[in-house]
Amino acid sequence: MYWWILFIGGFVAVLGVGAFLYFKKKPNSFNLISKQEARLKQALEYLKKNQEITNEQYREIVGITRRQAIRDMDLLEKQGLVEQIGQAGKDVKYRLKS
Repeated sequence: MYWWILFIGGFVAVLGVGAFLYFKKKPNSFNLISKQEARLKQALEYLKKNQEITNEQYREIVGITRRQAIRDMDLLEKQGLVEQIGQAGKDVKYRLKS
C-alpha cells in the first residue's frame, strides 16, 4: 500500500488507498479529524453565520451526495446540535438548536 504525507500550511494530510484523513497541528500534538467531522464543522460554522441551511446548500458547500448530506444532518440532529424545520423534500431546513 502506498501512503503520501503532505504538509500544507500547518496541516498534515495523510493519503492512502481507501483512506483520507488529515491532522490538525497543535503544539506538541496532532489530532485526527475525519472527513465527516470536517464537513460537520463547516455546516455548524455556516449555521452560526446564516441561521438556516438546506440540504442543497450543504451539498454545494462541502461537495457531497444528497444521501450523505441527509446522513450528516441526521447525525447533527441526533447529537442535539440542530433541529429540522419541515417534513420532507425542498421544504426541509436545519437550524441551530436553542
